Amino acid sequence: AYEMLRSLVGSEMCIRDRLNLTALVEAADLTVLPAVFSELSDDFGVGPSELGALALMRGLTQAAASPFSGILASQFDRVKLIACGCFFWAAATAGIGASPNFAIVMLLRTINGVGLGFVLPLIQSLNSDLHPPKRLGKSFGCLYM
Repeated sequence: AYEMLRSLVGSEMCIRDRLNLTALVEAADLTVLPAVFSELSDDFGVGPSELGALALMRGLTQAAASPFSGILASQFDRVKLIACGCFFWAAATAGIGASPNFAIVMLLRTINGVGLGFVLPLIQSLNSDLHPPKRLGKSFGCLYM
């Protein structure tokens, strides 16, 4: 799997950089929404409960989608599955910025969770393939730094 991945993406360093970039953007995605809660509250007239539900829906759908990413990864190319997950994630995130009402924001945040449910387990899987057992702790530490 590792040699095939190298032939598709490039050098080991390039692969690691892309996996780390994906993890970095995911961390930013988690932190940006709470930073704009007051603006969302003002724009859509919702309170803390509804805003907290955004994070809850994303987390629930992410958790529900994760097992399916593992099942599909045993049958399809993981890199392509990550790309599909990133597409759903990115499209949903972009759509949130143009949402006319809170119900659409909630729907898109749910789709965001589906995309991340595919992306996160699969980048962890690829990270494991890239490193020998003695370096896994360090590689996962760098992945989620």
